[in-house]
Amino acid sequence: MKSLLSVTLFFCVLQSCVQHADGEPDQLDSSYVQFITPWQPGVGMGLYVCVDKDGEPHPVQENISNFTTIARGQFAGKGIPASAISAASFLEAGDSKADLQAIYAIRQADDIQVFRGYFVPGFGGPVEWERVKIR
Repeated sequence: MKSLLSVTLFFCVLQSCVQHADGEPDQLDSSYVQFITPWQPGVGMGLYVCVDKDGEPHPVQENISNFTTIARGQFAGKGIPASAISAASFLEAGDSKADLQAIYAIRQADDIQVFRGYFVPGFGGPVEWERVKIR
């Protein structure tokens, strides 16, 4: 057991010592996606997506409720591609649970694209996805 712990610690230290060659630029984390749901006085909770760590959040929908992240293991059952980076579901304020929507982000052609769709009762996942313009 002690030898397994020693080997594990060795590889952790070794990995932290690996550096880029001189002059090689650090690669940006191209998989960064964050869904943000701030409370906006007089409007309610809004939904924004940020696809760059230092970038501006892009608006998706004002006045939402019931925002929930979707676990990766649930992607297939909800019609979300397995290669999606992140996904969530939400309702527009005042809508019934039958009008549940989903949103996901996916890496396509060196860019992150965001899509949203409506869940259709009896069909499982969204039938149609529409691209959310974020740039």
